[in-house]
Amino acid sequence: MKRFLLPAIQVLVTLGLLWWIFRDPEKNRLMWDALQNANALWLVPGLAAVGIAMLLQTQRWVMLMAVQDIRMGWRRAWRLVMVGAFFNMFLLGSTGGDVVKIFYAMRETATKKSAAFLSVLVDRIIGLLALIAVAAVICAINFAALMGHPATAALMGSLFVILGGSLGLIVAGFIVDRL
Repeated sequence: MKRFLLPAIQVLVTLGLLWWIFRDPEKNRLMWDALQNANALWLVPGLAAVGIAMLLQTQRWVMLMAVQDIRMGWRRAWRLVMVGAFFNMFLLGSTGGDVVKIFYAMRETATKKSAAFLSVLVDRIIGLLALIAVAAVICAINFAALMGHPATAALMGSLFVILGGSLGLIVAGFIVDRL
């Protein structure tokens, strides 16, 4: 009974979310128009980049789980990353997919539940650090242009404060760890 009940609930939740997303005919028309007017020269490489990013994210998560001595197959990890991506896109907030990944990862590890939780958390932190690094490089490349406009100059100042504070906390954490 349980073997059929959980997949049935998953299908119902998925269908319910898809209905909720596509329930407005006006939004459907706008999405269709946007797809028809999209330049394939930008759309195809963009989709390929997202696919490659998902593959790399899956590999990173598999490696993090292996460090915690959790053996999950690559295909199962790929499925959970895809489920997580679905929930990140269609739920409010950006952590819904991580909660789902944590739930399924903890279900599959009977004795290493905290390690499964930690693998998802560290994966999220690594992704955030990579995003910060990319943003820092782009801001450095376009520094003069960004500082030339008052609105972006103010945003750059806020970015420096946030990044400086974050870096300070990381350094403080290393210092405290070494004491």
